[in-house]
Amino acid sequence: LYAVWAVPVAGLFLLDRDSEDSRVRKSRRAAVVATLILSLLVVAWESATLLPTSPQRRGFRTVYVVGDSVSAGMADPPDRVWPAVMGRDHPVTVVNLAHEGATARSALRQAARIHDAESLVIVEIGGNDLLSGVSSRQFDHDLGELLDAVAAPGRQIVLMELPLPPLCNEYGRVQRRRAREYGAILISKRVFVGVLATRGATVDGVHLSPDGHRLMAERVWNQIAPHIAD
Repeated sequence: LYAVWAVPVAGLFLLDRDSEDSRVRKSRRAAVVATLILSLLVVAWESATLLPTSPQRRGFRTVYVVGDSVSAGMADPPDRVWPAVMGRDHPVTVVNLAHEGATARSALRQAARIHDAESLVIVEIGGNDLLSGVSSRQFDHDLGELLDAVAAPGRQIVLMELPLPPLCNEYGRVQRRRAREYGAILISKRVFVGVLATRGATVDGVHLSPDGHRLMAERVWNQIAPHIAD
């Protein structure tokens, strides 16, 4: 899709808009139309993923967080990371199982510590897999095993979509397909990116600052609040 979209866009730059040659003018108009149509198709395709997922259950009182250093923090006090902040600021019990450096495979150890059947489980994982060069096929396998370990009658999985660099779309397709397979609520990558892009929210572009943890707690709570018991 990148390649197809790039062709008419390149035409916009290469074709002289002030040319008096009728063929050039027609080609440029065709490039404009093609760019608009392809852009609208991309927007429509992506917008389809924003449709809310109907949860299997509502009224949860306990939330578990399975994740990596984004949720565990980097030498942050345990009561300052976003899961703890969310549990302190809102009427819900939050159990943070996240561990620095965790991958989809190693997070199986976190999943084994979930003992409450009636719970909502937030899975924030995959960044270390991506950065360490794990193939999308292996990530698919490992994420499937992790979600299989988390899934249980009475539980609702919430999967946080990864912000992705260009040409890493397959990771996103894996997450979206697994979310559908397990009936998970998918928190759009826009939520994640919105936090990372906020001034002062990170210490290195990825790991959260104290302000970032508070902001992430607020943004995630807004996504899960309708599924929490009053």
